[in-house]
Amino acid sequence: MILIQIIPLLAISKLMIFLFSFKRIASFIGTPMKENTTEPDHNLSKDLILVSNMIRKADQLTPWNNNCFPRALTGKFYLNMRGISSTIFFGVHKNQETNILKAHAWLKTGDEFITGQKDHEEYTVVSYFT
Repeated sequence: MILIQIIPLLAISKLMIFLFSFKRIASFIGTPMKENTTEPDHNLSKDLILVSNMIRKADQLTPWNNNCFPRALTGKFYLNMRGISSTIFFGVHKNQETNILKAHAWLKTGDEFITGQKDHEEYTVVSYFT
């Protein structure tokens, strides 16, 4: 059931990123520079793991490429629909050898990662929204 809801949200997220500026998208995703620090209870933690897994599964099932931003945005929208507070983080990393700037987005509820956990510590947070 969750997967059936997440796939369209992933498509909407991808379309929003294609059509709108970051500033416009930011107006949809929450309060800037405010982090959700509430720890989810044990039962909710199981649901969050399921949501995380379903986002990964939906990503594999879609015919288009999804990077970290649409995945994090999808998780944010899905959790908002369920009344679950979360924080979406945006970070950057500059490779010192090549001078290439890379960006990353990840989503957390309290200390629980929903998307983008891999290598997130390499990035300097530049913005976040709750």
